[in-house]
Amino acid sequence: MDKDKIQHKELAAGRWAEMPLALQMLNIGSEISRANRWKSKGNQNQVERAVEYRLKRLAA
Repeated sequence: MDKDKIQHKELAAGRWAEMPLALQMLNIGSEISRANRWKSKGNQNQVERAVEYRLKRLAA
């Protein structure tokens, strides 16, 4: 992902790894919910963006 497109730069800079696991899971659940809403609206591009965003946070 292009660094200019990162939505939450402070999380990408390492704050994500410092968050408690429960908070990380809540954030992941929120992104899954967002992806499901986009899917129900037929916007596959937004579904993929939401999933990609969260997977990259997990890998950080």
